[in-house]
This record gives sequence, structure tokens and C-alpha cells, in this order.
Amino acid sequence: MKPACSYVIIDDDDFARETLIDLLDKIPGFHLLKSLSESGLAIKHLATLKPDIVFLDVNMPNKTGIDVQKEIMDLQLSSKVIFTTAHEEYVVEAFKNKAFDYLIKPICKKELYETLNRFYCLNNYSEPISTENNVTQLAKPFNEIIIKNAYGTLILQNDDVVYIEADGTYTNIYQMHGKTEVISKNIGKIEQLFTKLHFYKISRTHIINLKYLKKTDRLNKKVTLSFNNQNIQLKVSRERFYDLEQRLQSKIYK
Repeated sequence: MKPACSYVIIDDDDFARETLIDLLDKIPGFHLLKSLSESGLAIKHLATLKPDIVFLDVNMPNKTGIDVQKEIMDLQLSSKVIFTTAHEEYVVEAFKNKAFDYLIKPICKKELYETLNRFYCLNNYSEPISTENNVTQLAKPFNEIIIKNAYGTLILQNDDVVYIEADGTYTNIYQMHGKTEVISKNIGKIEQLFTKLHFYKISRTHIINLKYLKKTDRLNKKVTLSFNNQNIQLKVSRERFYDLEQRLQSKIYK
């Protein structure tokens, strides 16, 4: 188990930085490396410090948070980006560029700690994070997915969902017992709900439940899902296939 976690904050709002630091200071072993008010030279600090997490604002002078995020990707830094911003309109682009999460200001402590718990769990850190009321526990599973759409509210259990498929402006959710739910939102609007422990986006059109992953096919860039005595093959994008195998090799998912 990893004993501690480091982070950098990049935000031109002094009050926002101090508020976030106050929240994070309450977490044992969570270590601030740098608090930056200017994004222009941020990547130089990140390349040197190599933090585990970068808390990043979007709307900043010189370079936007999205620009900094792309630089992190270009340098192949392992730092995970958590956006902390008042601007909701960049959420799709942020997740396209592999943001770990996207939190809207003012930052809710419960949501912040839930995000960090997920990060800790995925990356094998030793200590859970809990709020004062113990509402968030590392060991607590993410059992339910709740989706609001034009037809009402859908509550799904993680294990019931085998895979999700884009269908134009709709999304099809294929379940264990043959049932398919049609959601009146495109996959881009709901994919963040399915980026928790058990799910992985293999392409622009598919998200799979890793519990049902039976086999990967490196030659043909496919995965096989196995459930209820049946197998389904789905195509994986080249980039996502490599990332998926890296995750499997690191034994994050068992």
C-alpha cells in the first residue's frame, strides 16, 4: 500500500486555492507540493515535482486548464487531473482528455472526498478518507448508478450493467438478464457516471463493466465480455486498448 499522496493546485483565484488547501489539510498523509496562481509555467513545475494529483482551474490567463491538461498528456506525466472550476461547459472536453474528475465551485467537501476516495482505491493507497460525519469510506463499494433523463429516474446496480453503447443522441444500457434500457442522453453526458471502479470506456461508443471482461485480443483490438453463458465481442480503440492492458497488468481490477 502507498503511504501518502502529493498534490499541486493551479488556480488564479487566491481565495479558491486557500479554501481547497484548508479542505485538503484535514486529510492525513495528503501533501501539498505547490500552490500556483499562474498557469503559464505550470507544466515546468509539474514535470519536476511529479505530483499524484493536479487540482486545476479552467478559466485562467495565459493558458487555460485544458491547455495545461493537454501538456500533462503530451509529457506522459502520471499525475491525475481533477478540475475545480465554476465553468460547467468544459466538462466534456476535460473527460475526453482523461480528466480524473470535474468538480464545480464552490467545492462540496463530500464530493471532493468521494473523488479522492475513488482515486485512493484505484491507486492502492493505504488510508481511507472520511468526512467528519463518516459519510465516505474507502471500502464502501459504488453499488448504484442513478441516471435522470427525459423518461424519469433510473436506478441501476453496478453488477446488473454489462456494457453501455452509444446510439446517436441516445444511449443503450445492456443488462445482465437481457434487458436493455434506452436513455435519452448521449453517451458523453452520462459517461462520467460509469467511470467508477467497475467500468471502463473502451471506445467512443462503448463502456464496459470490467467484472464481465473475459479476454482481450491484442491483434484485433477487441474484448470479450462473458455473462449468462454468452459471449459478446466489442471493438476497442487503439489508445484505449493499451491503457486497458496497463490497468489490468497493474492488477487494479481483480
